[in-house]
Amino acid sequence: MGAAPYYALDTHRVKDGTDTGGKLSLLLTMSAAYNFTKHWYVRASWNRVMTGYDKDSDIYLGGIGYRF
Repeated sequence: MGAAPYYALDTHRVKDGTDTGGKLSLLLTMSAAYNFTKHWYVRASWNRVMTGYDKDSDIYLGGIGYRF
């Protein structure tokens, strides 16, 4: 698990042309891995970008890996 500040370089504009809020958000991450063998494993991660407005984002990542 981890948390860190996230600074957005681009912001979403609403119809009246104003900014949606601050560019600084919070990034939360949770990750887990399972070893099938000594070298092969699978990993899943969940990331959430928490903003100060209603545009929070969830990002799900998964994959297999090989340790040398």
